[in-house]
Amino acid sequence: MFSIIIPIYNSEMYLGETINSIINQSIGFLENIEVIMVDDGSTDSTPSLCKGLRSKYPNNIKYIRIRNSGPSKARNEGLKFVSEKSKYVGFLDSDDQLSLDALLETHLFFMRFDVKISVLPIYYFGIKTGQHKLNYRFLKGERVIHIETEYNSPHFFIGGSFFRKELLDEGSLIFDEDIKYWEDALLINKLLIIEKKYGVIGKGKYFYRKRVEKNSIVDLVWLSKDRYIPFLKQSYLPLIEYSLEKHGKVLPYIQFLIIYHMKLFLFPKNRDVVNAVLTEEEFVIFKNMFKDILLKIEDRFILEQDMSSYYKDFLLQLKGSQLNDLNKIKLSILETKNVTITSLRLKSFYFIIKGHFINEYYDMKSNDKILLISGNKKYTSKQRKLDDHIVIWGKKVRDYKYSGFQVKLPIWIFKFSFVLQTNQFTVKLNTVHLIKKTVLMLKASTRNLLKQLINLMRCFKSLKEFNDGR
Repeated sequence: MFSIIIPIYNSEMYLGETINSIINQSIGFLENIEVIMVDDGSTDSTPSLCKGLRSKYPNNIKYIRIRNSGPSKARNEGLKFVSEKSKYVGFLDSDDQLSLDALLETHLFFMRFDVKISVLPIYYFGIKTGQHKLNYRFLKGERVIHIETEYNSPHFFIGGSFFRKELLDEGSLIFDEDIKYWEDALLINKLLIIEKKYGVIGKGKYFYRKRVEKNSIVDLVWLSKDRYIPFLKQSYLPLIEYSLEKHGKVLPYIQFLIIYHMKLFLFPKNRDVVNAVLTEEEFVIFKNMFKDILLKIEDRFILEQDMSSYYKDFLLQLKGSQLNDLNKIKLSILETKNVTITSLRLKSFYFIIKGHFINEYYDMKSNDKILLISGNKKYTSKQRKLDDHIVIWGKKVRDYKYSGFQVKLPIWIFKFSFVLQTNQFTVKLNTVHLIKKTVLMLKASTRNLLKQLINLMRCFKSLKEFNDGR
């Protein structure tokens, strides 16, 4: 009934757990599942492990070994060995796992709904736990997502994706072997441009391992030149062109999906790597291509993204859009932002409070003031300049130079509210109970002091043991 294809490369540490998650499926492994393991030129003990598993389950496990060629080639090779009797084809990475009810729930879903593609929610395990952000698609339970009306529900991952075998028979299931990254997202979304719908399975889970070694393709991808200029050419642009070819326009779903993924280039852990990987000339080409793709995306899909406002600022400015609407300060948003107290000390009959108002939405200007309001009393702080800012690709998108403050407050004032006062508006921010704040800061200081004492005692103990042993 199910053909599960597993591309494998040097997975001796994890392969046993992965295969066991299939063998123990509630739907019945021996009766309903075949596993197609494609060894992509492993150099560790993976081949012997695969042969052992094939010997143990000769009627359910197939093993193919190829010269190292990448996951696209491996998956395509696996597809050649799918049995005629199979109804569904699924993919599992060699270090990931399926919940034990995953295949039964997938079968039941396909029995209930007329779709050719269905997907499981993704949950992390390993050095990272929790669930993937896109799992919001599953909150309404099992259902069919129509991408023309629910364009903000993109899908990227081949892991946990299942396909009716008729797509394979039609020749639609084939990975582009010329690209190294995002080959799964490209295939899935070309299919969705045609199918216009996919199912989200209400029960069952796909467990995605975040490795301790951080040596997976996903972890290493940002250090490769292929992740930049070639990626833009081979991933985003083909989807745009395919949508234009099939529908005469770039579908809102495709626009939302591309900008959802493009924002990854701007995140702190990725945005600085580009300068280390690309030459100045290559970076100029990459940035111009990035801009050309942005020009094919409507502003509204940028504004709808769940990301910090300075990312939206940056993307809209890069594509030359007007920022008037975006730059209108929404006080309801600003009211949710907190002033942070970084230092609290007692001097005579006053507290000397230092802090800052740093957030992704608004950076303070030279004339802005932080006020402390307690009853009818108002205390105006002095501005402290900070050397704190955010730069993306050489452009400063937030400057927190004027965000620091210092204020002297009488010790009998134990509760107050912070207020931001500018030339254009005044907005109340967070309220502080100074007694609670003092207790929390004392607790933190005490914990740090205890840690230092424990470390010091350990050092003395080690030194004593060393001297005693001489």
